[in-house]
Amino acid sequence: MELKYAVMFRKPIIFLHIDNSPVQLRALSDYTMIEYAGREKEALNELFELLKGETHSSKDYENPWNSAYNGLRSYEAMNKYLLGDHESSGNSSQPIIAATYSPEEEGGQIIETELSSESKKPEPYNGDNMYVFLSYSHKDAEAAIDIVHHLQAEGFRVWYDEGIDPGSEWDENIASHVEKCGYFIALLSLSYLGSSNCKDELNYARELEKPRLLIYLDNVQLPGGMRMRLNRLQAIHRYKYSEQKAFYKKLFAAKGISVCRNPDYS
Repeated sequence: MELKYAVMFRKPIIFLHIDNSPVQLRALSDYTMIEYAGREKEALNELFELLKGETHSSKDYENPWNSAYNGLRSYEAMNKYLLGDHESSGNSSQPIIAATYSPEEEGGQIIETELSSESKKPEPYNGDNMYVFLSYSHKDAEAAIDIVHHLQAEGFRVWYDEGIDPGSEWDENIASHVEKCGYFIALLSLSYLGSSNCKDELNYARELEKPRLLIYLDNVQLPGGMRMRLNRLQAIHRYKYSEQKAFYKKLFAAKGISVCRNPDYS
C-alpha cells in the first residue's frame, strides 16, 4: 500500500534490496534499484551520491533527490535514518525521505508488485454521503487525477466520471451525480471551454444552485455570457501557484467544501 501510494503521487523511488531474496518488480523498471546485501558500504555510497545528485553528469538533469539530501550530511545520519533512529527537525517545509519496508521478511520470499496505469486512477466515491463532483475535460485528465488524489488523501469524498458503470446511460449518470453532489468543482481550461459536455455539467450545477468552485488550470478568458453568470463564484487560479502546497491549502479551505470531508480529517 505504501509503495502504491508513492507511485500514485509520482514520487521518486529508490529500492534498497537488503537481502538475497529474489525480487520480481513489474511495471517499475523506471525506478532505481540498489543492491545492499554483502555490499553495505558501497550501497550506502551509491544512495548517498544519488541523493546529492552526483551520479548524473549532465547539468540539465534535474535530480528529484537534491532537496531531500539537505537533511542528510553524513553516513551516520544516513544509517540512523534508514534504521528509523531519527527525530523530526521541526522544519515542516523541509523535504523528507520516506522509508518503507516489509515487516514480514522471510528468506527466499518473492515480492511481486504490479502497478499498471489503471491502478494509478483513484476510486470514485460510491455512497450516500455528500461528495465533490469533479467536472473536467478528458484532455486534462492528468491534472484531474492529481487533484482527486490530493483531495482523497485529505479525507474528501470525490466522484468523477471514472465511476460510470459500463453500459449505463452517460448523460443520465452524470446528471444523477450532479444532482446528488454536495459540492461542484470545474477545472477550467481551453479544452473545458471547448467541450459542450463540460459546459452542460457546469450549467446544470448552476441550475441546481450547487456550491461551486472554479479552478483555472490555464490563464483562459471566459466568454461574455459565462463570465456574467460565473463572476461571483469562488475561483482558484492554479496556474499562478509556484508551490502546489499553497494551491492545495487554498483548495482544502474553500468555502463549503468541508461538507464533503470525512469528520475524522477535520
